[in-house]
Amino acid sequence: MSSFEFSALGPEPLIRRGLRRLHGRATAPGVALWCGMAVVAAVYSTGRPGEFTITAANTGGSTTDRYLDVQGQVENPSIGSAELHVNGATQLVSVNAGQFAARVPLSRGENVIWASVAGVVANLSPGSNALRVNAALAPVDVWSALTWDGPGDIDLHLVLPDGSDCYYGQPSIGGATLDFDNRAADGPEHVVMEHAPPGKYQVRVVYFAPVGAPRSVRWSVDLRLRDERQRFHFSGVLDKVSEAQSVTTFSFP
Repeated sequence: MSSFEFSALGPEPLIRRGLRRLHGRATAPGVALWCGMAVVAAVYSTGRPGEFTITAANTGGSTTDRYLDVQGQVENPSIGSAELHVNGATQLVSVNAGQFAARVPLSRGENVIWASVAGVVANLSPGSNALRVNAALAPVDVWSALTWDGPGDIDLHLVLPDGSDCYYGQPSIGGATLDFDNRAADGPEHVVMEHAPPGKYQVRVVYFAPVGAPRSVRWSVDLRLRDERQRFHFSGVLDKVSEAQSVTTFSFP
């Protein structure tokens, strides 16, 4: 794709609006478009990932695991984060010196996983190769995954109708299971429940500990109910250690 072809994509209207009042008068469309092309080309030239690949040990076949460990590399060493795309959901992962690794929660059936650079440049870059794996899993009533932006230890909690809490301290309780507890960066943390007893449930996130200096952390939770037929996405910001936030409540049946 030539620089002319990609530079005329989405960012141009925003740039044109920003140039509307040059010297107190509207900017000619041709000038605005030219400036937009130049700015987008500059962004692309510094943020383009170059060759972008992901690999995993057991792709192309079937697994009974609820997750897949993937690794990848980005040719441009200045890229600091990437996005993993899994069946329509997005998971942010940190990139260090062109390398990244992540644990990806799987859904029952076929899972298609690919990676792209994060941010606006993702619209201008082709992304990585795609991995495919079939997860031979039982249907679940509750599927939940927490991810967050960068370093830190954020915990996912599923509170059951009887008040018991599935989290890192009780990873298997009342039929709910925490598959893995991420204590370093990005997530994910993943809680599933095959058979949900009747009653009200609550999903919560807790800022357990920072990695390095304490900082605000943006989190995202994907919630899927009734064999993933109902899908929800939530996000927010945790500002301090020990802060807890309610993500959502739901009921069965």
